[in-house]
Amino acid sequence: MRKNYHFLLILLVMFFFNNVAISQTSLGTCTSFMNSLKKEFIVSKGKRDVKSVLLQTVDSKKFNGKINYKESTPSSEFLIGEIKDISESSFYIKVIGQSLEGHIILRKTKEAYKYSSDAHGNAYVSKVDINSLICVEYSKLPQKKTTTTKYNVAELSANIFSLESLPGGKGCVLLDFDGYNMLAGNYWNEGKAINAAPAGLRSAYIMELFEIVAEDFRPFNLNITTNEAVFNKYPKSKRMRIVLTTTKTASPKAGGVAYMGSFGWDNDVPAWCFNLNNGKDAGDTCSHEIGHTFGLEHDGRTLPTEEYFYGLDNTSWAPIMGFSYYRPVTQWSKGEYNSANNKESDVDVISGREYGVGYRMDDYGNDVSSALSLTHDDTGLIIKKEGVIEKESDRDFFAFTTKGGNVIINANAINGSGKGNLHVAITLHNSTGAEIEKFWNPNPYSLNASMSIDLPAGKYFISVSGIGAGDILYGGYSAYGSVGGYSISGFISISDTPVSDIFISGVQTNVSCYGEADGVVRASVVGGSGNYTYAWTPFGGTTATASDLKAGIYSLIVKDDKGGSKTRTFNITEPPALNSNVTVGTEVLIADQSGATYQWYECPISSIDGETGQFFEPKIDGSYKVVMTLNGCTVSSDCINFNNLSTVSFDKAVKFMLHPNPSNKIITIKSDHDADLNLINSLGGIIKTFKVVAEVDKIVNVENLANGIYFICEIREGKLITHKFVKN
Repeated sequence: MRKNYHFLLILLVMFFFNNVAISQTSLGTCTSFMNSLKKEFIVSKGKRDVKSVLLQTVDSKKFNGKINYKESTPSSEFLIGEIKDISESSFYIKVIGQSLEGHIILRKTKEAYKYSSDAHGNAYVSKVDINSLICVEYSKLPQKKTTTTKYNVAELSANIFSLESLPGGKGCVLLDFDGYNMLAGNYWNEGKAINAAPAGLRSAYIMELFEIVAEDFRPFNLNITTNEAVFNKYPKSKRMRIVLTTTKTASPKAGGVAYMGSFGWDNDVPAWCFNLNNGKDAGDTCSHEIGHTFGLEHDGRTLPTEEYFYGLDNTSWAPIMGFSYYRPVTQWSKGEYNSANNKESDVDVISGREYGVGYRMDDYGNDVSSALSLTHDDTGLIIKKEGVIEKESDRDFFAFTTKGGNVIINANAINGSGKGNLHVAITLHNSTGAEIEKFWNPNPYSLNASMSIDLPAGKYFISVSGIGAGDILYGGYSAYGSVGGYSISGFISISDTPVSDIFISGVQTNVSCYGEADGVVRASVVGGSGNYTYAWTPFGGTTATASDLKAGIYSLIVKDDKGGSKTRTFNITEPPALNSNVTVGTEVLIADQSGATYQWYECPISSIDGETGQFFEPKIDGSYKVVMTLNGCTVSSDCINFNNLSTVSFDKAVKFMLHPNPSNKIITIKSDHDADLNLINSLGGIIKTFKVVAEVDKIVNVENLANGIYFICEIREGKLITHKFVKN
């Protein structure tokens, strides 16, 4: 009885600590299982080159597997194929001596089985959650027709093929965008070969996606590269290829796909990226799928129930392992946001022992005793330093000495559309290391930190670290995922000339719109002996007013006729760039930039009366663009050739009923297919997400919505399908 109790206790412990497995069946020893496989091979009648095998699973359930690839020795068996008469299915079995691994995946019904062995050579099969084996249902984005050009590999810049984020890193990820011939015997495509076409991305998009992926993995000892020769130098167990391609054979309905935990495998099974609208979409997809190869699961929510968390309306943040395309700040997560369904610590998983990569080496000292001295030119401009905050606990210390006066230090994240992960903080310390003041921007959209302060002569230190911003429960983020690269620049007062009582004040006008050169500084000088001379750095101006300035740091040295001198620096900033992309749906064009004013045009210059919303439903096929204005800045999209109205497609045959419309309380939705739907407001924000089941009425309460126009959207066959709804 005691033995039975002990056995039951072991079973209970195994159940709770291995909850991915739903049920498990013994298959005997690995040797006996392999021998049974060898006996099971049969030749199909009339097709002597087609072989099959009967695959046992749990509860005596068996599948008839069609073998597409086979390697066999007296002590091993390796099979890859598909399940007969079941579409979207695959399997592989690998037995070597006393070791067994493999799986059966049925994508259509979202079922999966896993083959494994223990240390004693016993073989098992378990029914498991399909998400524990492969990334499924990662959305394919609707096509954004900002350009119709596909770029040939020969047209790409030569340096695009030699990018590396960390030469010599312990592990390596290859961003493969120039085509890939996957040989038969791989786990994709049921063991059959795939000849993947190039991505067709232009050099600027490839550079952008490289910077995004490099920044996402910058904390780790991992080299993100576009150089296949570098990739080939790494052992197979320390490298991963992600193929960016228009060939969607590996997963036709997905935006990207990867096998869970495959980074440590010794067989060069790649991951795939099919979201190729631009560098941002491709970069976010690559990082998400690479995350899966390190075993990371999806970040979603329990309320509302959703597999992927998109972030919240009018906020900047989303998790990398959620759905991050529409947020500028994307970070690794440990589920700190409200209703998170996944509390795993992403950075601990990636850096864990299982994958042998770990964190990158700390680049700067963590206290004043190990601080690196900032260097500067003979005018006091700091020579740029670059660094990495690789952990939440990391602090990078730097020392500087001033003769007294104004000191400006900027610490900038790796900026751009979705490239920066680190929200930077600068802490000023005195000569003993005591904290004087902390400088950071509390705006969750603005990652950079700037320190401008008048200091007495002496030695000082700064420390650079990561910090959070906003409410972490509702669209903000903590310092946990605020890790990544930064650069330091600025100005230190170093003048040895006699300092008179000259005083410089100034009125500055920052750059009005991103990329413009309309910044102005109007300096006023009092004190000293008069007869002032002016010297601006870096552009060489010699008057009190500096104009036509781009964003940057400008220093003004004023001298009087007695040799007195004073220096003042000015930091000219600019707003972020507006998003000029347009999403193309089945019957609608959507401007990606939210919160702006809009005017739609028939290209090239004919404005369309009344079309001033973020959404535009063309009445006829044609070429269209949108001009958007936000905070006085204007940007135009490219002209988009819209021809969906004249195309007879599957979408036109879809039955979808929504009533009553308009409504002020509830709406009833009925569709002829299962679907995941989003209720979106006129600014493009997701209000609700919900599922509908084919031919079953779905009741949606809209009573609390503000009056106005809304859209119910789904992604079907890679296209955005929209249905207008009016709340009154």
